[in-house]
Amino acid sequence: MKKNLKIFTTLQIILVLSAIIITFSSFGYNMYQAKPPEPLYIKDVKVSVDGNVPKNITLPYNFKNLKPKTPVTVTALVTPNKNDMFCVKTAYSPVKIYTDDMLIYEFGKKETYPNFMTDPATEIYLIISPVYNKEVEFKMEFLSPVTRSSMTVYPPIMSTFKSIFNEFVGIYKVQFLFSIVQLAIGVFLAVVSLIIVFFEKRIGRILFWLGMFSFISGLWEFGECNFTGMVIKNPTLLYLFAFIGLFNVCIPLLQLAIVSIGFKNPKPLYILSSFLTVSSTVAIVLQFLRIYPLSSSMYAFHFMNTCSLCILSFLTVYEAVKNDNLQAKRFVIPIAILTLASLIEVMNYYFRFTYKFAFLFQNGVIIFILIMGFTIGFYIKDFETVRKQNESLAFEIGLMEIQMSEQRKYNELIAENEKTLKKQRHDLRHHLITIRELAENGNEKLNDYLDNLSKNIPAVHFNYCENKAVSSILSHYAGVCEEEKIDFNAKLIVPETDNISLNSDLTIIFGNLLENAIEACIKTDKDKRFIRIGSDISYDMLVITMDNSYDGNFVSVNGRFRSTKRNDFGIGLSSVQSVARKYNGDAKFEDKDGYFQSSVYMRTDYI
Repeated sequence: MKKNLKIFTTLQIILVLSAIIITFSSFGYNMYQAKPPEPLYIKDVKVSVDGNVPKNITLPYNFKNLKPKTPVTVTALVTPNKNDMFCVKTAYSPVKIYTDDMLIYEFGKKETYPNFMTDPATEIYLIISPVYNKEVEFKMEFLSPVTRSSMTVYPPIMSTFKSIFNEFVGIYKVQFLFSIVQLAIGVFLAVVSLIIVFFEKRIGRILFWLGMFSFISGLWEFGECNFTGMVIKNPTLLYLFAFIGLFNVCIPLLQLAIVSIGFKNPKPLYILSSFLTVSSTVAIVLQFLRIYPLSSSMYAFHFMNTCSLCILSFLTVYEAVKNDNLQAKRFVIPIAILTLASLIEVMNYYFRFTYKFAFLFQNGVIIFILIMGFTIGFYIKDFETVRKQNESLAFEIGLMEIQMSEQRKYNELIAENEKTLKKQRHDLRHHLITIRELAENGNEKLNDYLDNLSKNIPAVHFNYCENKAVSSILSHYAGVCEEEKIDFNAKLIVPETDNISLNSDLTIIFGNLLENAIEACIKTDKDKRFIRIGSDISYDMLVITMDNSYDGNFVSVNGRFRSTKRNDFGIGLSSVQSVARKYNGDAKFEDKDGYFQSSVYMRTDYI
């Protein structure tokens, strides 16, 4: 688990450093030693719709209520310099570019995009000006989209390649870098989650869904970024990236909330996640069947995603307040920020605060991921605390089981002694009658009968120490040693005590020491088996030492002792150590000149 904490600490540092680097990189800088000329945005143009009389407009301009494939002609007078280029952006519209009625570029031919696309995707392209140092008429002939009734015409840019490239970098570098960072974080978290899930399943799932959210939102923003369209000449691929990312962005977020928060009633979120999954699948299928394009389904997903985030925010606040859920309280602020960013982004699609689509939501995503990175640290701390509590509880339960086992042995020993005494009383009456009859008759067999009777009297249990509970346990294991041909020797000083809990703990110590010693001796040759156990009180400490033969196989890892009964860590010797520490003492187990040595000490203040 300590390794896991290091991984997540590193992750948090990476996230913070990424934010700092990106923030500083957002300030403008000169990419070239010589400053390129300022790019010219061709904004003031004349436009003719469907052959009507031209009128003056300012770009960008959104044409509405157009029939499919309506001709829209945009013209402007420009004077290109040497090495100048035209940068043109189209949105789902075929276009032809002319200078003085000479065709210099054509985009959106049917054979240039896949069959599942009714309209060509958005594209940004650079066209070298065939003439320079004289005024020319720059003309763009658009055909409006088939799948929508509106068309946006963006202002073309005229300048050198360096100038145009530098302009795009200055405007879109933050959005582009953010999307790359989100994609990288998504892949990183997904890979880490596959490792972590084997150790901490819940944390692994949290990381996986956070990674999926980061990756899918990054995919959307990567596809929407104009700089991406400039450097990657595959508009259809970017079209799929943008819309598939948009349609699916809330699904991993809902799953992340379900796993992270632990809702008392997660059913609404499961239903919402399933609904979004089905809706996204249907939208993609309709696109590939050419029935309904993703660009038109976008408006429905704007509404669904925003509603989903609002519902998630409400349920999170409700869970935090109503059920006093700590994880929900930690989730309230980041999800509120993300919901607000989503609302602003949707408004931007319709009111055009900026033409950097997905950028506003992207800022919310980055803040969300940063906060979640730190929140996961709290999750890990909580899980580690719970894990330690569970381990401690499991150990205490094991300790109680051992205590009950030793108490059972002690009770069985007492019951066995009681049974033997009853039998002896019963037999004694018959023996007395027989002796009386033999004595009255002067029978010479009386002495032989008495000798035989003496031999059959059970041996009295040896009193090993003042403490009856400890003495009984030693008597039990001494009998086992006799059966297993183990040379057993005990010299004990253990005072009697009325403390029932202490007596139980002492039986745990002596019982486990002797049980482990006998198990170790059985694995050795019969002529080498021995157990020597002793105890004494010195300087207010009860000191217990034991030596026994063993086969040399002893494994200790981080203070825990591997069981000889199974390939796992047992709690026998560990329980001895735990009980000793309970009384401000400790225990030590080691190999000593070929035999196993156990040393236990504990304060006598408790005795």
